[in-house]
Amino acid sequence: MKHLFVIDPIERLNPDGDSSFAFMLEAQKHGHTIYICELRELRLEDNHPYALAREISVARPTADHQQHFTVINQCHIQLDKMVDVIWMRKDPPVDTTFAHACMILDYAQYAGVNMINNPSSLRIANEKLWGMQFHQWMPPTIVSSNPSDILEFAERHHEIVIKPIDRAGGWGILQFKADDRNLKSAIEVLSNTYQEHIIAQKYLAEVRQGDKRILLADDIVVGAMWRIPADNDHRANMHVGGSVKHAALTKNDKAIIAAITPKLRTLGLRFVGIDIIGDLLTEINVTSPTGIQEMNKLSGRTDASSLAADVFKQFGLI
Repeated sequence: MKHLFVIDPIERLNPDGDSSFAFMLEAQKHGHTIYICELRELRLEDNHPYALAREISVARPTADHQQHFTVINQCHIQLDKMVDVIWMRKDPPVDTTFAHACMILDYAQYAGVNMINNPSSLRIANEKLWGMQFHQWMPPTIVSSNPSDILEFAERHHEIVIKPIDRAGGWGILQFKADDRNLKSAIEVLSNTYQEHIIAQKYLAEVRQGDKRILLADDIVVGAMWRIPADNDHRANMHVGGSVKHAALTKNDKAIIAAITPKLRTLGLRFVGIDIIGDLLTEINVTSPTGIQEMNKLSGRTDASSLAADVFKQFGLI
């Protein structure tokens, strides 16, 4: 098979932590061809999608060879004729450029290329807003650009977190008590002086014990882990220093998964990461969910038996 990974610049990709890299290793292990491109390298001509792509090989860095990829060839490829699988794995922000790239990838989807995930649905299922249809499983949440709305919400819930809608990796997530003098100023900054909507959620003290990341491939649980905040940070994200440990699924976790997977399946959102604090769902990550490599290490699996292989089997790629 021929796989195209639409990603951030590969030079910045972390070979020891990035799930896209694990998927590339798995594809290569089975003799598949790997192409990569960035959003700016996609184009649509008439009704055909193309990419200025690089064919690469990948390898874990060693003491003798630090580079984690080698470029074999640079080429223009027609996505609806020359590619079997497209992995849309560009990290947020989900901005206009991201949306336009998804519109180009729609044309590969129309032609029957296996898309992970469905580009049309990536524009619908905002990672922080789409989950609110399952509000019974979520903490109290408000989305607004009006500071009065958010300040009143803080008064009701005493302690909150506020965060931007279209970012990832813990960026811009701030924690405040209702009487904090910095809260109004933080709302002003995050909302671009009240021009952009932001999210406020009731602060969940259980986050100190961990934020549980669960990875799903279709309806199958790939793995689960706790992400635990550092002592000097309220955020559990690995990008900002959170540590990880193995997590087991609870009856409540399974109920949340059962509630959301039918709609994920309908939208063609096949590889998804959900975040749970305590018993409550906080986000449904669909753009570039990560955690494969950390879960491999926690379970003692290696590249030869990676959880990425479980994903490939589920998707019929091997």
